[in-house]
Amino acid sequence: MRRRLSRCNVASGNGPIDRVKIGCAFAVLKAVHEMAGRADHPTQDLGTPAVVSDKHRFAFCGIPKVGTKSVSAALFGSPEVAAFFVDRRAVAPAATNGQYERHFKFSFVRNPWSRVVSCYCDKIQILRPTPIGKLSIMAKHRGLAPDLSFEAFVQWLCSSEGNDQCADRHWMSQHRFVCDNRGRVFCDFIGRLESIETDFQQVCRALGLPSLMLPHSNRSRQAHRYRDLYNERTRKLVSERYARDIEIFGYEF
Repeated sequence: MRRRLSRCNVASGNGPIDRVKIGCAFAVLKAVHEMAGRADHPTQDLGTPAVVSDKHRFAFCGIPKVGTKSVSAALFGSPEVAAFFVDRRAVAPAATNGQYERHFKFSFVRNPWSRVVSCYCDKIQILRPTPIGKLSIMAKHRGLAPDLSFEAFVQWLCSSEGNDQCADRHWMSQHRFVCDNRGRVFCDFIGRLESIETDFQQVCRALGLPSLMLPHSNRSRQAHRYRDLYNERTRKLVSERYARDIEIFGYEF
C-alpha cells in the first residue's frame, strides 16, 4: 500500500498550477519528516533487495540507477529462472547463516558522473508527472527541494548533508553495495551499464540460463549526454565525492 501511494502523482507536469501543487505537497511532507525527527537524523539507505535463484544458484546485488529494474524484470520474466527477492544483507559476506555463500553473486556499475545526472533528472528535476515518492525522498534531506539546479545539487551531494553516512540509495556510492566491511568486492562478476547487454549475456552463459532479453526500464532522458551538464568545478566535485567508486571500477569523466 505504501509503495502504491508513493507512485501517486501530485501533479501532471510543471505548469504554474502544477508547481503550486508540488510546493504544497512538498511542504507537508517536509513538515511530517521534521516532526518525526528524520530530517535531523537521516539514515544510510542500502534498501534495494537482492534477486536470488536457488535453482541456478545466483544472487543479483543491484545498485539503484544502474539498470537494476531492467535486470530484475528479465530475471523475473522467465519461469525457468525461478527468481525471488531477499534482503540484500542475507547475501553479504557478513550474513551469519551463510545460506547464499556459494551462490554466484553479480552486479552492474555505472560511470559516477552519468549516475549523478540520472539521479538528478529522475529524483530532483521537475519536467514531468511528479509522484509523492519523489517529493518524499527530497523532504527527508535538508537542503533538497524540487527543481534545484544541477550545480546546486552537486554541491549538496558533496556536502555533509549528502554524504554516504546519511545518503539515499539513489546517490549512495556504488562500492557500498558490492563491498564487504573491509572494502573488498564480494561479487564474483561486476558488469557495466555502458555494456550491460553483452555483460548480462555473459552472466546468463556462466549460469547456464537461457538468453534473456533486457527491457529498457526507466531510461534516463539526459544521462546519455551527461557531460553537457557539467562545468570544471562540478566535474571535480563529483570526482572527489565518488573517488572510491572511480578508483575501484576504473571510470573516467
